[in-house]
Amino acid sequence: MPFCSTSSRPPLRALVAERLGDAAPGAWPAFASNAGDPLAAYATFQDGSPWLSDYPVILPAGAIALDEKDGAWWQAANDPHGIALPVEGSVNQTLLGLDLAATAALWNGARLELLASQSNMGRLDLS
Repeated sequence: MPFCSTSSRPPLRALVAERLGDAAPGAWPAFASNAGDPLAAYATFQDGSPWLSDYPVILPAGAIALDEKDGAWWQAANDPHGIALPVEGSVNQTLLGLDLAATAALWNGARLELLASQSNMGRLDLS
């Protein structure tokens, strides 16, 4: 029986073999969800591929805040429904309360792994 590890990351999907110059930074993709739920597509993803857990998401404008137990949360800005998602691990204290225009993250069904954000200070690498 072959050895199988369930704790490793999925295999690479692509490998850059040659770079042909610098890539100019483009505009961030717009958050597009009619329901206003940044995780609306996650259920469809899970229905089609239940063995995969990490799902890439682009979150709308928001901020990072801490709860009373110092757990980090991403909170949507100006959201009447109060959408808040727990963040995996700890976050840099300088990010707390900073207005984030958009955030790229991986959602595993329980927590966000923050990757990058766009703010008025430019692109922030959060990984």
